[in-house]
Amino acid sequence: MRILVHSLPGRRPPPASNGEPIPTSAKQYLHGTTPGQTGRRHLQLHYPTTNLACLLDQTAGRFGDKPAVIFGESTQIHWTYHDLLKQVNRIAGGLAELGVNRGDRVLLTLPNCPEFIVSFLAIQKLGAGAVNAGPLMGSDDLCDLVT
Repeated sequence: MRILVHSLPGRRPPPASNGEPIPTSAKQYLHGTTPGQTGRRHLQLHYPTTNLACLLDQTAGRFGDKPAVIFGESTQIHWTYHDLLKQVNRIAGGLAELGVNRGDRVLLTLPNCPEFIVSFLAIQKLGAGAVNAGPLMGSDDLCDLVT
């Protein structure tokens, strides 16, 4: 997979496609080369070998008292990373008691709310996969999704 990175020094993004031929400098940009350089150069991206649950544990350890989730105006939910980790661990424990294991898929039908964040991270902590289905999906669409 090749990913174009627009923030490299001395590089500009290619021009918008308007039917005109792409100038040489844009072709070089698209191929990952700079003027005077020959051949293609692919950018390397290094992804962490950890999962989201480990990242949450590490972040809670480093920034425990910092805000993690702020939601709503009238019912203002304000969770720190310690609060979020505590909620995630509670839900993960409950899901484990229900028999959710690594590799299982869990269907989420929640709107945009803090509980979605907690549920998603709890599922990740167990090594399961979250399948997001919007709360407004009809029963026929849900049947297609589940089967």
